[in-house]
This record gives sequence, C-alpha cells and structure tokens, in this order.
Amino acid sequence: MIGRRLECACLVLGGLTLAGCGGGSDSTPAAAAPATITVAGTAVQGSALSGAAVTVKCATGSGTTTTAAGGAYASTIEGAVLPCVVKVVGADGTTYHSLVAGTGNTGTYTANVTPLTEMIVALVGATDPAAFFSGFGASSSVPEAGVAAANAYLRMALAGLADLSGINPLTDTLVVGNALDRKIDDIAAGLAAAGITVAEVTASILENPTAPSVVAAPLAASATDCASLKSGTYRFLSRTETDPKYRFGTFAVDATALTAKDADGAVIPLTSDGSCQFSIDSPEETDKVIVSSGGMIVVHEQSKTVTSDRNLSIGVPEQTLPVAEFAGSWNIATWEPGNIGSAGSAAAFNAEVTIDSTGQITGTKGCVGLFPCVEGGPPFAKLVASPAGGFDLVEDGSVAGRVFLYKTVTGRKVALILNDDNQLGIGVPMSPLPAPAAVGTVSTTRSLQINGNNSVSDLSEDSITVTASDSTAKTVTRLRASDRRVDTLTLDQPRDGLRHRVGNSCTIDGAPVACAETVQLPLRGMGITMTLSASPQPTLQFYQLSIDKP
Repeated sequence: MIGRRLECACLVLGGLTLAGCGGGSDSTPAAAAPATITVAGTAVQGSALSGAAVTVKCATGSGTTTTAAGGAYASTIEGAVLPCVVKVVGADGTTYHSLVAGTGNTGTYTANVTPLTEMIVALVGATDPAAFFSGFGASSSVPEAGVAAANAYLRMALAGLADLSGINPLTDTLVVGNALDRKIDDIAAGLAAAGITVAEVTASILENPTAPSVVAAPLAASATDCASLKSGTYRFLSRTETDPKYRFGTFAVDATALTAKDADGAVIPLTSDGSCQFSIDSPEETDKVIVSSGGMIVVHEQSKTVTSDRNLSIGVPEQTLPVAEFAGSWNIATWEPGNIGSAGSAAAFNAEVTIDSTGQITGTKGCVGLFPCVEGGPPFAKLVASPAGGFDLVEDGSVAGRVFLYKTVTGRKVALILNDDNQLGIGVPMSPLPAPAAVGTVSTTRSLQINGNNSVSDLSEDSITVTASDSTAKTVTRLRASDRRVDTLTLDQPRDGLRHRVGNSCTIDGAPVACAETVQLPLRGMGITMTLSASPQPTLQFYQLSIDKP
C-alpha cells in the first residue's frame, strides 16, 4: 500500500513537474550552440593599419573589433548571415572597405582591407564604398561572379603598377612584407608617382565600370624626364596619309626604353630634348614629339630636304570606351580644306555638335567668330564602335571617317575626328570655363599651325604673362614675350567653353597693331589650346595648337 501511494503521488506530481519521479528522468538535452560567422583578415595601406577600428555589417548581424599591431583582425558574430561588408578606420582617418561574398550563416571568411579592396567594393557595389557600407542590409547581395569580374578589371587597370595575375586581394594571405603586401606597396608608390589618390582611382572606376583602360592609361610606366609620356598604345591621325593603316595608325610606346613601334613593327628610338619633347631622326626628316600634360601627343614633322615640307599628326592613348560617353553637346575646332577662296585653301570653324547616348548625332552648328552659326540639317551621321578601334563615322550607311575618344582618370575627354574629306576636328564636351587666370600667371607654350594654303608652320616657343584679369567681365589680358604684343580674351564667348579675341584689338608698347579675330578652344585637362582664325580671307586663315610646356 505504501508503494502504491508513492506511485500515485508521482502520477499527481507528474502533471506539474518531470523532476523527482522515476529513474534517470531528472536530466535534459544540452541546447545547440548558436550559429556564428567569423570575418578575419589584414588591413594595410602600404604599411599596416594597426589599432584601427573595424566594423563588420552582414545581411543579418554586425560586430566590431580593433586591428592588432600587424593589421590583423577577427570579428565573430552570432546569428549572422552572409554577405558581409567591412569598414576599417585608421588612427589618421584613413578609411578602406572590403566584403565577403555569397550566402550562409556559419564559418570563417577572409576579408583583407586595402586600397585594392576599396576599388573592388566600388566595382561590386556600383557606388561609392562608403555609401555601399552605409546602406548594407538584409536585401544586399554580393555575388561571387561580381567579385571575379572586379578582380579581372583591376588586373587590367593596374597592370602598369603590379602584376595581379592569379591574385585575389580579398582572400589571399596578407602579411606585412609578403608577396601580396609588396604588390600593394608597388601600387601605392605608383599612384603617388602619378599624383593620383586612391579616392580618385575609385571615382574613375565608378565612372568607367566597363573601361579599365581609362584607369590604366595614367598609371602605365613613365619616361624618366616626362611623367605624361606613358608606355602603351597610341592612336594617331595623319591627314596626308591615305592608307587607313597609317592614316589612323598605332604606335606602341615603351616610355622606359624611349622607343616606339610603328604600324609596321619597326622600332623607333626617341631622344629626349627635355620638358616633354622628344626627337625622332631619320634620313628624310626630323620629327619633334611633344607630349601634353594630359597625355596627348602632337608630332611636328620637318623634311630635311625641303624646308617648307612639314606635316603634323595628333595622337591619344588608345582606349575602349562605350559610345554613350559621347552623349551631350561638344565644342569642336574644325579645319575644313577647300571651303573658301581658291583651290587648296581651307577654313577654320568652331562647331557645336549634339550627340545622344547611342552615338547618333542629333544636331550640328558651324560657326565663324561672332557671326550667327549655321545649323546643319538631317540626315546626321552616327558614331558606331569600329572593330579596327575607335568609332566609325557612318553617313547614309557608309563609313565617312573615324573618331577616337580619350578620357583622363579625372573624367576629362577629347575626341579626334578625321573624315574622308580630310576635315580634321578636335573636340571637348561643352561646359563653362573656370575663372580667368590670376595676374602674374606665366605660361610657356610650344605652338604649330595649319595655314590657309594647308601648309604647316614651323614649331615655335613663346611665353605669355597675364597682366589683367576680371572674373566679373570674364576677361583676361596677356603679354606675349616674343614681341611684347598685348591682347584681351573674353571667356565663354561666343559660347560656353570658348574664348574670343576681337580683331585688330592688340597693342605693342601701347600702340595699336593688327591682329586676327580668333576663337580659342581650351582642351581642358589636356594642356592644349586650339586657336582658330575667324577671318574670311584665305591668307589669314590658321588652325593652331599650343601645347603647355611643363
């Protein structure tokens, strides 16, 4: 009876508790440990980012930590879900980002944080890395394919600074002094030598997500005494050639060895004259190769047997850019043979051309000086990417010329145009000019021009000093050293991006002197100014290029 009462007691109590009744029934299974993600890596900027604040944000979950002396860090987050993004802020405010791709909620993942990973985040996120980090959350995704594409982009864009073949900057072992760290050091040194910051490269990547050649051009190896002469392929326009192989020829420049390989594969030595001018000597002629601060090249060719036999060609680093880069309105300085006067004469025009994002020209205006512009009518030509490089100028279904576009890492653009009628055009996007240069500003230029009879002038050098500047009236007055001539230019006249000089408005030592009416088109960011005569007389026509001397 006693045993039965105990049994009943256990049954009654069993409705309230499981403890205290029956053999072995007083133990419970251990709770499962929560899933965790650990994000770890090394943060460097050339040197280690030690003592830097680290923040990790995942699609779900976040964590913080601090880097050790060598830049290493690790952050373990309970209940986190991939993907993740990382921000590291150094003691001096230096900030870089990184990321972990994919999906999942457990495991350890590597995310180094360096200038290279900053660029990768920009490419993957298609936005400023800081904005990508700020907006990262449950709906964010980081596909592995996007990371692979970003790595491939950097291999091409930074090839002039380091060989990144087979390297993943995000996940490869990174220790101060190892192979990856040395490559990051090389890249940092190369950017510093080119005067380009990580922020500027990142911004350029965002502007040119499909065109690594824009980033690569200024980062290629430079000539010892001319930072703007870079190794790489240049595309040249030459009006006197008829064979497309030479009319739109390529030259492969080795800036370190000071050689160029022409379209036929012949290696040509370059001899430095100093201040970014180089000479090419041959039995027939002497060529002066002038490199502008923006990376354009102007070549003045002088025959050794006929003094008056001269020519010029113009080149830019070859890039592969989408046709949408042409969208907008352009100022174009054009030289049109056979437009005025007797046979063989030519005229300079400033033109306004509007292009849509497909490369279709939607409007044209031809202008001389302050005279009203003459609007062109349809059908208009269209720019179409050419398998031979650059863009074909297609009119009525036929190719009527070629166009080559060059873009600097800071976003400045220039277009070179040469059509089948030998019309030469050099253009930049239309935009207002900055305030006139300050009084006392001195610039030295090398100049050459095409004359009204289509001959090319000798190469000359001169110095110009600003003697008066009015930002309200947008005028600048200048003194030319060679003959003490003074002239005044009005900015953004007759249109934005141009400068105008009134005819016969010049003086020498206070006395009036004849001078042509001119319109100037500064190729902003390139270090070249185009000056066009606005005279209807063939003998007074000219089309001048002035290249700033460093």
